[in-house]
Amino acid sequence: MKRCLGDFAKSKKCGVCRNRKVRQPTVELNDGRQVHEWGEFCELDVPNKIVMTRRFGGNPLLGERETTLTYRLEPSPHGTLVTVREEGFIGRSEAAYGNAENWEKVLGWLDGYLSSR
Repeated sequence: MKRCLGDFAKSKKCGVCRNRKVRQPTVELNDGRQVHEWGEFCELDVPNKIVMTRRFGGNPLLGERETTLTYRLEPSPHGTLVTVREEGFIGRSEAAYGNAENWEKVLGWLDGYLSSR
């Protein structure tokens, strides 16, 4: 999935927290249930690429299966081209399609936010 956003790639540099307890974000599902998510950074190539793992506690379509997220950030004449690839859905096509729809929403929100700045 690719989407062009504003000056996202020019944002601050990232760092990696090692051996620290990291806050687990809570995600609210469409039915109102909440699940926690956690993972770790596997690769940081600032400002071009971020690779991380992700798990949800009790996701109804994915269980606690780990997925791998790769974010690629490429300069574009219109700002930054953001490509998100999430792998780990073999045998879970319903989860894969639902997740792709969610990424479309999230990237749309990010695009709207950055376009308004």
